Amino acid sequence: MDYKRILELSKANLPYMKEIRQHLHRLPGVGFDNEEAMEYIAQKLSELGIESKKVGKCGLSAVIGNGSPCFLLRADTDGLAIREETGLPYSSENGNMHACGHDMHTAQLLGAAKILKENEEALDGCIKLMLQSAEENLCGARDMIENGILESPKPSGGMMIHVMTATDFDTGTVIVPPHGESAPAADFFRITINGKGCHGSSPKEGKDALYTACSAVINLSEITSRELAFSERAILTIGSLNAGDSANVIPDKAVLQGSMRCFADETRLHLKKRLVEICEKTAELFGTEASVEFTSGCPSLVNDEAMCNLAYEALKNSIGDKAIKIPDGNGCTTSGSEDFAYISRKIPTVMLALAAGRRKDGHIHPLHHPCVTFDEEAMINGCCALTSVAVHFLKGGK
Repeated sequence: MDYKRILELSKANLPYMKEIRQHLHRLPGVGFDNEEAMEYIAQKLSELGIESKKVGKCGLSAVIGNGSPCFLLRADTDGLAIREETGLPYSSENGNMHACGHDMHTAQLLGAAKILKENEEALDGCIKLMLQSAEENLCGARDMIENGILESPKPSGGMMIHVMTATDFDTGTVIVPPHGESAPAADFFRITINGKGCHGSSPKEGKDALYTACSAVINLSEITSRELAFSERAILTIGSLNAGDSANVIPDKAVLQGSMRCFADETRLHLKKRLVEICEKTAELFGTEASVEFTSGCPSLVNDEAMCNLAYEALKNSIGDKAIKIPDGNGCTTSGSEDFAYISRKIPTVMLALAAGRRKDGHIHPLHHPCVTFDEEAMINGCCALTSVAVHFLKGGK
């Protein structure tokens, strides 16, 4: 397939992608509770003559072409538990929101699937589509791996694209990162502290779970500020503390929820070990008991050097100057985690970034904000990038 022709077809596909994106935007699901969207995606694939199958709890897989090599294209499909405040005519009204752009990811992957299916006979191998729920809670990719997404056929390379907004880049700019780690490992956790409740006037009769929880929050902050070097780049956040419901009662239970992020595997192990130790010792100090549960997580995402170079070559051939490659050593990391990391630890992959909203054009809100908006024109180059990199890979980078 000719690369410039891929760009022309991507431009022609914009109305098709907009229709899909806006339909998906109206029905965001959260986590694995995303069946309505997945049924719609399966329907759109079927309309293209592409047979899909369910993988794991709420994922879809489909194959275009035949033989080897096989290249994986992945899009996440889930939303967030955020009530939308954009005022768009296609706003979600179910209390959830596509505030991270996953509807864009899915729409441009279906746009790429349309081009690839229409030119299936020209493919030098096959393309495997991976449509994944539950990225936001970092559970979906692992679930699909455990249920065979990387088998029959087995991909020998893969990629994904994540949109950006509220940036100074021109819409449609595609950024190729340097090789190495580009997104941190993440672990979500729940800390439960059990004490003994009592009347607020007689604290000596109880064991204060809330006081223990507050002390634990302070003590946990010492891990990143005192135990790790600045170069280790780690963050530990407590985002929720729930205890009691009366001003005159010392509660017998407190629950904290939070997350930690870092890049090095050794740092991740240290953070998890010290989190448990500090919580247990703090509870012991105040006569209470603490238990820690790690609810979900993923390793850091690694971009393969050869895949970064191949992606850039394909993008220069197709979208030209809209492709930007960050030089090795200049850094191109994000503090947000991405469970495509599990895929990146199994096969050579690259995660590209797509500029989809300039501040000066009114796209001023960041990802995960109830007012975040995206420039749908970016899906032209998103579709083109997915298609051209996949074709370039199947051609052996030629």
